[in-house]
Amino acid sequence: MDRPLSSDRRDERRDFSSDRHSNHYGHGGRGRHHNNYRGRGTYRGRGRNYSSHHHHQQQHHPYRRGGFQGGGRGPPPRREAGNRFQADVHEQDPKRAALRQLQQLINKVGELEVPSSVSEETNQRPVVISQTEKIKALTDFLCGPQAEMFLEYERDASVVQADKLAGPFVSSLIHCQSVLPLQTPCYAALTLSVHEHTALRASAFAGVSNRCVEYALRFLARDLDHTLLDPACLGSNTAAVAIHQDRPRAVVRMRLTLRYLANLAKMGIVAANDINDQSAVLAATNQRPVTLMGLLDAMVQAAIQAGSERYSTNKSVACILAHLVWDTIPYIRDMVSSDWISENLVDPLQETMEAYQSAFAPGIGSSSILLKAERYEDVGEAGDEEDEEEDEDEGEDSGAVCDSFQDLLRTLKHSLNDGGIEPRFALFTDAPWQAMSAPGTQNNDGAEGAEQSAEESASISPLTFSGQAMLLQLFPTCRVLTMLLGGDVAPETKLARTSLDAIVVGRLPIFGPPPEAKDEDDEEMEDDTPVSERLQCYREKFGMVDRFFIGEAVRNCLLCHESTVTPTGVEHGSPKGVAEQIWALRHLLTGEKAMGIEYCILEVILSLITQGDRGSSLRVMYLSRVLLELTRLEPTAFSPAIALGVSTLVEDYMPALVPVAIYNLSKWFAFHLTNTDYQWPSAYWKHWEPFVLYGWSNSRGSFVKSALALMMENVSNVDSIVTVCQPTKSAIAGQLIVPPELIIDAISSLAEELAKRIWGGSLDSDMLLNHMLSEEFSESLASSPDNKFGKVKVLYGALLSPAKRSWKITKNRINKAIDREDSEVEMVARDDDPDPLSLILEKMDKLKHAIAGVLEKVVAEETTAHGADPVESRDLLILKLIMDSTSYSRSIMEGCVMHCLRLRHVSVENVLKWCLGAASDGSTKSLVLRWWHMAGETLKTGLSLHIGEVLSSKSDAMSDGDELYDKLRLVKSSILGYLDPLLSHMIQRVCQLLNYYKNEKSKKLSPEQVDLIEGFKYVLTECHGYYLTLIARFVPNHVATNDLQDTLTESPISGQSLAMLMDTSGGLAADYLRHSLERM
Repeated sequence: MDRPLSSDRRDERRDFSSDRHSNHYGHGGRGRHHNNYRGRGTYRGRGRNYSSHHHHQQQHHPYRRGGFQGGGRGPPPRREAGNRFQADVHEQDPKRAALRQLQQLINKVGELEVPSSVSEETNQRPVVISQTEKIKALTDFLCGPQAEMFLEYERDASVVQADKLAGPFVSSLIHCQSVLPLQTPCYAALTLSVHEHTALRASAFAGVSNRCVEYALRFLARDLDHTLLDPACLGSNTAAVAIHQDRPRAVVRMRLTLRYLANLAKMGIVAANDINDQSAVLAATNQRPVTLMGLLDAMVQAAIQAGSERYSTNKSVACILAHLVWDTIPYIRDMVSSDWISENLVDPLQETMEAYQSAFAPGIGSSSILLKAERYEDVGEAGDEEDEEEDEDEGEDSGAVCDSFQDLLRTLKHSLNDGGIEPRFALFTDAPWQAMSAPGTQNNDGAEGAEQSAEESASISPLTFSGQAMLLQLFPTCRVLTMLLGGDVAPETKLARTSLDAIVVGRLPIFGPPPEAKDEDDEEMEDDTPVSERLQCYREKFGMVDRFFIGEAVRNCLLCHESTVTPTGVEHGSPKGVAEQIWALRHLLTGEKAMGIEYCILEVILSLITQGDRGSSLRVMYLSRVLLELTRLEPTAFSPAIALGVSTLVEDYMPALVPVAIYNLSKWFAFHLTNTDYQWPSAYWKHWEPFVLYGWSNSRGSFVKSALALMMENVSNVDSIVTVCQPTKSAIAGQLIVPPELIIDAISSLAEELAKRIWGGSLDSDMLLNHMLSEEFSESLASSPDNKFGKVKVLYGALLSPAKRSWKITKNRINKAIDREDSEVEMVARDDDPDPLSLILEKMDKLKHAIAGVLEKVVAEETTAHGADPVESRDLLILKLIMDSTSYSRSIMEGCVMHCLRLRHVSVENVLKWCLGAASDGSTKSLVLRWWHMAGETLKTGLSLHIGEVLSSKSDAMSDGDELYDKLRLVKSSILGYLDPLLSHMIQRVCQLLNYYKNEKSKKLSPEQVDLIEGFKYVLTECHGYYLTLIARFVPNHVATNDLQDTLTESPISGQSLAMLMDTSGGLAADYLRHSLERM
């Protein structure tokens, strides 16, 4: 039986992460894996400084948070309330304390919980009955002796503070309804209840519903303006910047406010429709109020105008307005006919939305998570060529539903045609006020109420609105709608270049299409695959409407409840709280059981993980923590679902996923395994062995190897990955660490000798420089057969020796773990193991003058000997030495490269060339693993250093009067001037490599071509985002206006400008990249 979770739920259940016999992972995976999996040990990798005698003394581990079972940091630190630096010794104002408590009470009244005392014999669902009881109790409290404190409001209309005009209760209520996505019907019922109680008693605070509507409209108008208008034309720069950075959450607030108004219209508080409604244009120009349907119609007409040629660059504004209208339609279905909705709210936007180009279009979208067709993977699979024709046919389907916006339109059309499965999602139809009685007829006075007869109970009047329905006065308060509909606004008012990030998200149907959208292939595949009862329930009983709107509710919860940290260090919210809110969605389903909803939740979160960290508002680590808490909350539901989800992704989606999506899934998978005692069915590891042994070039092997590499880097006791994570005698264990390429000649012996002196502390910077420039040292190098750049090889061989030593230690521990016959982890204290990265970086800082002197001397010697500039060859050699010594650890390699870049040991240009396979001898090597991430970090590091130098050198030349304008102009021109040659060279190099890596065996793209196409899109997106970030950092008082976007669009680093530089003979791969750049 489902029940609300207490804070001590871990003590109330058997945690699968601590009991090897209660592992809830099923045999999942499309009927492939049926072997029993072995139990897991009770230990796992610990954070650095782990002591086997004192478990509670574990220190920071980036993959663990809180508690012994949760790993990592140990007991959470005790936080001080409010001020961290001194205790508050002043007495609190009782009135302020009561008002703070008011918001907590309003928050609690909407909680989706079902106490055991609630009867299930009524026609209302138990959760609705529970809400009505809490609404009644809160209403009595608010309208009681303290009514003046909570319901008082400012009656002087000249007061400009909206919260004072609304009063404490109304302002708190509207705030809660706009940020709590699952409680809208409850807050609408609370509005009616308090309104009727105050009206019956002829209270001085009557008219609550009017104030709620007026305040909600202020919220809606503010969010519409700050989201859709250029911040430069808004009154408050501070508010404009805040909303500009938080547009996804502002869109959620608007969705919820429109739903709230729709619920008020159901009760008669807001006028729903009127045959005498004026047109939207007349309402805007005459500043007349409108009904709810009039408001939606006005938003439709505004969207049409925003999508017209006059506003041709603002298609995103039209998309947001259309999204808001279409999202509200399920909540007004019982007030107007389906024909009226189609004719007035859907069909008029069809032509406008035909020009919509999804950023998630497979293969060519700027944020695509799927390729246009699967990459070629030669791993001995029969039938790879046979599937090509089918794959190409699928790629030509231009009507594919790629994102949530397209999915919303498809869902609405299907719903309006009255087809498919009856929706179970009750948020559309919940009406708690129908289970409540009017205040004049209810009797709750002790024994007298208990003796009330059945006839008297039947005569109780239901709670209804006794006033007159309100019209919505949104013009001219909402400037963006007034402007788009031809109303009178300031001449400088103009639309914003609005991003659709986290407003529209990519779609990845991991567990198959809804029943209404299945084709014959889907049905055949499902018929042959044995599934669990919960999955079968999801496939059969969750239709298109349920899947979309439950998924949207999950995304809303993730955005609204994300934990934040205040400037004083106090954390508000937690991933566990978010997980509890999401799991409460099961109470919003009609029917006896909510079985199968976990598959819908999991599909949404895994889909968001694949597209996270690309300027996204939802970070991969945050999503991973929420999914972990959901697994801990309901292991019997989520563990089998996760096993099946990963199996499906690996088998059916990996070859078609972009590299960034695969790596994001690897990060989540590594985090999840580390925090669940590595519990995972051994049959899966056995099935993945061939892909891992093949290497990084196949997508499935890349996913598994990346996850293992991340676990290796984030646990100090690597034995557990062999003995606990992997099955006995697993072939994958031997692939956990690759050996660095060591130079075995006279140079290596010189490097070892120099390393002893450097790390032994006998050489300072001056002594090192004198030693390496001495004739004696030069003569020693002469004995080496390959002594070109010999000084560089010796120097960096010595500097990187801690990394090589760390590799040897790790290799020995893994080998010992593989050789052990038992599966218990040998707990070894790692307190004395130094961090090789911190040692290397610290030593580079201390010896930076000597290193710079040696590098300059090498350049001078090579120039004299060969007559050509050797800087590029020298830099590429340094980067190769770093990669050869640190290839077993991505974090060490990236840390060393970025530090060399900051110390000017290597240049940005040469790091980019190295990322794309350039070698010091002029040959083409393999692309650096995840080259796009390394290139993006390189460009951001170099650009930040460059802008800082430019500003410091030209600060005196700026005039006092126009300092802000001069600084902005200087920063913009410096950024664009810096990135132009770098990105131009990169696109030309990428085009060369697309031809170089052309697949001769198949028409499909090779893995390297996919990496180049998607990697360059990633790099360009990072550069465009960093352009705005740097301007905000170096010109903090400047609001990011449309001028910045216009400058970027017209610059040489725009997608269209770079597409013009591409070689036109690049074949299919180049065409994909060109089409992608033209859409960016």
